[in-house]
Amino acid sequence: VPMISGRGLAHTGGTLDKLESIPGFNIHQPVAQVQRILASVGCCIMGQTETLVPADRVLYALRDATNTVDSVPLITGSIISKKAAESLTALVLDVKFGQAALYKDLASAKELAQSLMTVGNRMDVRTGAVLSRMDAPIGRCVGNSLEVIESLETLKGNGPGDLMELVTTLGGVLLMMTGRVSNLSEGSKQILEAVIGGAALSKFQAMMEAQGVASEIARALCSAHTDYYSILRKAQHQMELKTPKDGVVMNVDGLVVAEVLHKLGAGRSKAGEPVNHSVGVELLVSLGQKVTRGVSWLRLHYDSPALTPDQINLLQNALTLGSTEHTHTLLIVIKLIVIKLIVIKLIVIKLIVIKLIVIKLIVIKLIVIKLIVIKLIVIKLIVIKLIVIKLIVIKLIVIKLIVIKLIVIKLIVIKLIVIKLIVIKLIVIKLIVIKLIVIKLIVIKLIVIKLIVIKLIVIKLIVIKLIVIKLIVIKLIVIKLIVIKLIVIKLIVIKLIVIKLIVIKLIVIKLIVIKLIVIKLIVIKLIVIKLIVIKLIVIKLIVIKLIVIKLIVIKLIVMKLIVIRLIVTRE
Repeated sequence: VPMISGRGLAHTGGTLDKLESIPGFNIHQPVAQVQRILASVGCCIMGQTETLVPADRVLYALRDATNTVDSVPLITGSIISKKAAESLTALVLDVKFGQAALYKDLASAKELAQSLMTVGNRMDVRTGAVLSRMDAPIGRCVGNSLEVIESLETLKGNGPGDLMELVTTLGGVLLMMTGRVSNLSEGSKQILEAVIGGAALSKFQAMMEAQGVASEIARALCSAHTDYYSILRKAQHQMELKTPKDGVVMNVDGLVVAEVLHKLGAGRSKAGEPVNHSVGVELLVSLGQKVTRGVSWLRLHYDSPALTPDQINLLQNALTLGSTEHTHTLLIVIKLIVIKLIVIKLIVIKLIVIKLIVIKLIVIKLIVIKLIVIKLIVIKLIVIKLIVIKLIVIKLIVIKLIVIKLIVIKLIVIKLIVIKLIVIKLIVIKLIVIKLIVIKLIVIKLIVIKLIVIKLIVIKLIVIKLIVIKLIVIKLIVIKLIVIKLIVIKLIVIKLIVIKLIVIKLIVIKLIVIKLIVIKLIVIKLIVIKLIVIKLIVIKLIVIKLIVIKLIVIKLIVMKLIVIRLIVTRE
């Protein structure tokens, strides 16, 4: 239960001024600290800051100076801005009317209450109001420190009847608005039990400690027998006023009391002025009470300067004595407002239900739209994926065909090279065979020649042997003939050897020529193969380039189609 409150304006008291009469109580709390206090304690009372309703902080201080304290729009804006900043779920407002209130008549108070409820509910804060009469002061004390003392006594179960009635009624209405109870009497009963049982006092003590009050001070203020003036400041002087005659207390003019106290320092005339927390009054009588002449009915707490005679007369004339018993009714319109609150609650519940149905329909519509969009995106992604897969497949097929073509070309080249190598090998083998045949023929020829020569020599030797005797006589002639013959034979042999050498040389030249021709043919063939390979590579590069250009064109067409589809989808 957070509460952003304000300071005193004109003759009205300010909650923050009252709390600051407690030593150490810090009303300036950063948002993070407020959240920690709410989490640990459950309640916190603080003022406006530069970051928390800062505009209200300025306007609140200027309302005194500009004479706009009773402006309905400014009051509405000030109160609801603070309550909206508190993120409340429910709010009950105590709107005063009567002699001591800002609004003197019930109609003006109803106008303010209606304005506050309208704006509050529009800000999503469930707002209700209770109209309560305030001709005389509520309770027995008026003034900052004195009202703190009375509040503590009330939390201890010793509060005056009219104050307890107001507290239990406002609390009961709030419990009813939040659905904690079904009716006002049950809510009021729960609030009364919280006060009598001490739970409310313990919570106030915890809040004081959380907001800077020393533990021993908070504990002392909340103890059963407290010397309040050992902690709170006490005024230098006290004065008691006496009843002028016998009679029944009909009224105490709260406005007169407040105005006198304002002049004695309990309030401020300009923003920023200090207030005297010790100034105040204690009412020693209650409405409807019978009194006799000379009985003390008011105790005044003040500092210097002393009261003027006019001020004493004003206070004395604030007391109205009558001759008949009077029953004071505090909440004259409480039943009417409770009925109104129940109606407002039903209307609010109905509006919330309608709002939830509308939100549900909007959410369903958004979900359907989202699903359609997701479906379209999925379809689009599937189409894009299929196109990409198709392009990848086409690319793979093209690459496969190119690879197959290259493999075929490579196989053809390898086959040609193998055939060429086989042909070359066959030619070499043929040449070797031819060479071997030629060598063999030459060897055979030489053997034949040698055999012929050997045969001739053998024949010659036989002939020589046979005719040795016969030729002895003609030995010289025969020898000469033999010599001549040998010379001739030698010449023939030499001639044959020369012929053989010429033939071998011609064969070698022929082989060399054949080899050169073969090498030339091989070189020409290699050049032709190289040209074919270069041509194939050029053709391959042209094909790859054409494929790449085709893929780029396909990609551009696909991107253009996607962009056109996106534009159509967006429209």
